[in-house]
Amino acid sequence: MVEQTQNVNLKSVAWNEQAAILLQGAAGVDPTYTLDDLRREVIEGHATLYLVSLGADALGYVVLWVDDFGRTRELVIQAGEAFRNHKSAARLTLPALENFARSRGCASMRTHVAGGSRFIGSLRDAGFRKTEVVFKKGVV
Repeated sequence: MVEQTQNVNLKSVAWNEQAAILLQGAAGVDPTYTLDDLRREVIEGHATLYLVSLGADALGYVVLWVDDFGRTRELVIQAGEAFRNHKSAARLTLPALENFARSRGCASMRTHVAGGSRFIGSLRDAGFRKTEVVFKKGVV
């Protein structure tokens, strides 16, 4: 399936080595959720991996799923990373993700970012707002 917005395409693809290498950093440093967990979610169909491109230029990968809760649906941006630290990738991709969410009947979108993420500014610029702060402590 290919979604397109202003020449930004989201094409669902199978899990692959290139995506694994690129998304390694997006998985963060939480030992309770690893790249292997992300891979398993995609392979088992709980989330979908998309190649993001602008025309013929590949921008990166994003992993998405739709969360049905209460009486609403929310698009979850599980992970995403740009090739070569493409500085405009987030700014270019977020409108396409909004259209993707609307086309799936979602009322909102959410993403979790690791502390100090370089994407926080792009998210704020795109209209995202902080709705919660999560602290985690391992007990094993």
